[in-house]
Amino acid sequence: MKEHIDIWTYWLGLASAVIALAMRTFNALGFWLPGRIVEGITIWYMSFYKAALLFFVINIATSLGSLSHILRNQSSRPFHADGEPVGGQPAGKSRAATAGI
Repeated sequence: MKEHIDIWTYWLGLASAVIALAMRTFNALGFWLPGRIVEGITIWYMSFYKAALLFFVINIATSLGSLSHILRNQSSRPFHADGEPVGGQPAGKSRAATAGI
């Protein structure tokens, strides 16, 4: 279900942002000006701007929920069970020190 929320909120947020940008561009160029602006009645670019912001915040929140689940399940130990580091180099020594330089 979270995957569907992520996909739909991303695309709806992107579409709302594009519509708001297009409406604002037309307004700046002098085209498509409504006779009067009444908040709550007139569909204006700010409605789409706020919708885009809401959809993107929902998308980020659901993505962070799944990301925190992934991070919670990871091991934080950088060494294998035998104490050997992942890179195969002894702990505490650099490559230059092991090469005799």
